[in-house]
Amino acid sequence: MRRLGLAALALIAAACVAQPTASPTVGPTPPPFFLDIANLDGPPVDVTINGHAVAHVVCQLAGAGGPQFTPGPALPLPWTVAVVRAGGTSMGQWNETGSNGPRTILIRGYQAGEMASEDASGGPVPQGTCPP
Repeated sequence: MRRLGLAALALIAAACVAQPTASPTVGPTPPPFFLDIANLDGPPVDVTINGHAVAHVVCQLAGAGGPQFTPGPALPLPWTVAVVRAGGTSMGQWNETGSNGPRTILIRGYQAGEMASEDASGGPVPQGTCPP
């Protein structure tokens, strides 16, 4: 009987030792950063990153898609992104560090806003023609 008790105790001790230790809780890895420019129904604009012109974006009603930018050796973060209309009128300027996941600058009419890409549905389907 004593051997049975010692064997049971040994099994319990082995089971306790074999239990995996808890690892520290780590949150989900954020998705890689990129920046989309979506000009749904606004005027033609120029996009600059850190003062360098990187794109001329026209209204997507004209059938054009918007550009997407990703960081790399030629375009390292952080970025200061500006959207400018013809004649130099600013539609906005944003600082991108890459820490907030994918982002979109959404242009609707004569307004621009920066938001998480997952929130950039753009609202109602654009109607009409592209503004000059």
